[in-house]
Amino acid sequence: MQRRTLTSLAIGCGFLAALACSSNSEDADGADDMNTGDDLSFSTGGRASGSGGGPTSGGGGATNGSIALTPAQVDSIREQECTGTSTEAEQFPAVLELVVDVSASMRDPAPGGGGTKWDVTQRALIQALEKIPASVAVGLQLFPTSDARNGRSNPGCVDASGNVPIEPLGPFGSSQRALLEDLLRRATLRLGTPTHDAFEFALEQGLGTYQGIGQRFMLVITDGAPTQLQGCGVLNGAESVATDPIVESIAEAAALGVRTFIIGSPGSEVSPSGDMRPWLSEAAFEGGTPLVGCSLNGPDFCHLDMTEAPDFSAALTQGLGSITAQVGNGCTFDVPSDEDINRAATSLIIEWGFGQADLILNTGNEPCSGDGWSWNSSGQVQLCDATCSRVNLTAGARVSVSFDCDIQGIEEIFK
Repeated sequence: MQRRTLTSLAIGCGFLAALACSSNSEDADGADDMNTGDDLSFSTGGRASGSGGGPTSGGGGATNGSIALTPAQVDSIREQECTGTSTEAEQFPAVLELVVDVSASMRDPAPGGGGTKWDVTQRALIQALEKIPASVAVGLQLFPTSDARNGRSNPGCVDASGNVPIEPLGPFGSSQRALLEDLLRRATLRLGTPTHDAFEFALEQGLGTYQGIGQRFMLVITDGAPTQLQGCGVLNGAESVATDPIVESIAEAAALGVRTFIIGSPGSEVSPSGDMRPWLSEAAFEGGTPLVGCSLNGPDFCHLDMTEAPDFSAALTQGLGSITAQVGNGCTFDVPSDEDINRAATSLIIEWGFGQADLILNTGNEPCSGDGWSWNSSGQVQLCDATCSRVNLTAGARVSVSFDCDIQGIEEIFK
């Protein structure tokens, strides 16, 4: 029997695959989708084990879970008349710089409760970071890092004191994850909103100094009105300064391959200068991440607009989750298109490294939230949420999907 197999290094591959479709069209109304629907519901619960007998890898009525494998069992499974070609996807992690507004207006109460806007933002960011794959490199820049002074510029309004340099996140409990969470927890809210300086500083001192490979992304979270011109200019009271220069910087970054997500927090719909959402919408459009069917001037804006949501905490969690889902969506695998596939003769192995591996079982259900895999409605192999989460958070995890294998012979291994 000939073996047909698709092998993929799952870590980090999904970020680019998901975001590569977000590109500028001829006008904002035709902007491509950033996939901001329901976020992936990752489960971090314990791994289920297979129940009774051997593994069932057929197309339906299968056993949930996974079975731990010894190196010898991995070799034995691959010898079950599963011989032939193998292809491997390139591991290509993403690089993400977070640029987060900690201006004094973030002290305002959050719509829907949960404390201040900053309380909600802080919690949501910490939760979102937990769902980003280990191989993705993440840095953080808070702004401002010093208070603006009336009637005078304040050089250093954005500096390294509000920065965590970009590094791969690594597994849970890593030093990079700890540094990011620590800076978020001890952030001080300050006077002034030097958005342009923050973007340029993060672009040059964050993304610009990171030497690792991967496509670059920025995520700017702000409640709307930039109140200082570039160069840490004189505070313009509560009124906005010109936003065109910021949009131009974001467009220039996009031309160099850096895409920018924009989240507009409550408050961006009202300011002494009026509605700030159109400039945020334009920034997302020029940054290469517009929502599908959006309009620069609304009501369906091109950025992630949180101002209409009655519950800011829920809206921000979902918005960040939609981005996180793209970061971690390395869990769907195509099958060979030029040959008929016997779904009942498909097996899936994940090698975690250090000699540890699992045979992942077909749940027969789609979607599925626990451990396992299933066939999705597009005819692709889809890891269940808990398994997907473990793969994305384990650096170097390797997923092998094999077709036309001797399933009966595989089951004999476990008797």
